[in-house]
Amino acid sequence: MTSFNQGMGINPWPTWDWNTMLFDNTDPLMVPFFATLNKFIGMFVSGFVVIGLWYTNAYNTGFLPINSNRIFDNTGNLYNVSRSIDNHGIFDPAKYEQYSPAYLTAGNMTVYLFFFAIYPATLMYIILYHRYEIKMGFKNLINSYRKKKDDEVGEYKDVHNRLMAAYPEGT
Repeated sequence: MTSFNQGMGINPWPTWDWNTMLFDNTDPLMVPFFATLNKFIGMFVSGFVVIGLWYTNAYNTGFLPINSNRIFDNTGNLYNVSRSIDNHGIFDPAKYEQYSPAYLTAGNMTVYLFFFAIYPATLMYIILYHRYEIKMGFKNLINSYRKKKDDEVGEYKDVHNRLMAAYPEGT
């Protein structure tokens, strides 16, 4: 559990070592508390995901180290890419089938899981919290191509638009 080389890197006894506290090059005294708390909660939840994947042997992760960013073959050794490519460095499906599929550790799989979860989460955030601004922007775009330019109904006027309105449009 505590080893950084083969384990999860979780230290149950805090060392109060500043190098450990600065694990991702952000000073905990400089960022807001809610950002540090959000990071801690994310690491806490992802730790349980990693342990769950490894303990249940999901995707054959049980015979691999629990946390590694390396790729392994079906024997638990490091994956030898040269055994899956031809003489020109192109992927060869026949050699791949003969050798082994690539296996990820539970920690690496969790990283990829969360990386791929960011994209739909970003789209849902935009839809939930910024749909009105996007709708207004498209309305303004359509209205900008119409002949009647004086119609500013529904036009979004932030501070930058109001300040720039004092200057005449260039021809």
